[in-house]
Amino acid sequence: MKKLILIALVCSALYSSATGYFGIKPIVNEPNCYGANTGSIQLSVLGGTAPFQYAWSNGGSTILQTNLAAGSYAVTVTDANNLTTSYTVILAQPFQINASTSTANATAHGANNGYINLNVDGGTPGYTFDWSNGSTAQNQTGLAAGTYTCTITDAVGCIITASKTITQPAAPFYNGRVAQSGNQARDLGATDNTGDVRANTSAELKSSDVQVYPNPASNLFTLKTGEVSNAHISLIDINGQIVSQQKAESNETGVNVSNLPKGNYIIEVKTETGSVVNKSVTIVK
Repeated sequence: MKKLILIALVCSALYSSATGYFGIKPIVNEPNCYGANTGSIQLSVLGGTAPFQYAWSNGGSTILQTNLAAGSYAVTVTDANNLTTSYTVILAQPFQINASTSTANATAHGANNGYINLNVDGGTPGYTFDWSNGSTAQNQTGLAAGTYTCTITDAVGCIITASKTITQPAAPFYNGRVAQSGNQARDLGATDNTGDVRANTSAELKSSDVQVYPNPASNLFTLKTGEVSNAHISLIDINGQIVSQQKAESNETGVNVSNLPKGNYIIEVKTETGSVVNKSVTIVK
């Protein structure tokens, strides 16, 4: 009996003296990009008696944990003799890629003298740039009005996108004509302070007869033409191009503009007798 007790004590002493050998050595792969869940922790158990049980703070129960984001992960390993050892692994991540821009808009309608300067930091330096206009340069010059998007990739393949819109002034109106190169300009009458364009021709259809609502409009606006029910309706963009035409079937006509880009347009209402009234409408999206 004393011998059994002695053996038990020896065994206990052996485990007590070997606790430094029952431990955990983690093999860590941290996330390669900011916010990614590409990290992993593989455990190597030192000492103890198999089989082992694993209890992770994230709910895992296996020796290998994958798809991990940055953060703290604690694990307790229990061996066949119910001995335990614990370890905490902290996964770090690279700094976030940041992009900022400084821009200049086009100085005149139709000009291509805008620019976008792109400043990038964070991530792993060694950036590449892929712009929506096909350029791979960091900064863009000679830009016309439009939206430009850049895909930025760092040295380890982390990606962000940055977008910037270059604007331009509206096409100027000169004495009732939309300024434009070539012979596309249209005679639209004089502009008054309300944003309406008064026709040069005066007949039975008056400017006060024509109403547009809602204005601004997004998908559809209604055009009221007083007592006139057979007018021809043209929608003209700021370049003087006719982008939509229809005939009014009554003195209240719906005009669908859902397929047109946002901007300012002229509505030309012309009767069969030659009377013309123009109104302005703004399309928003």
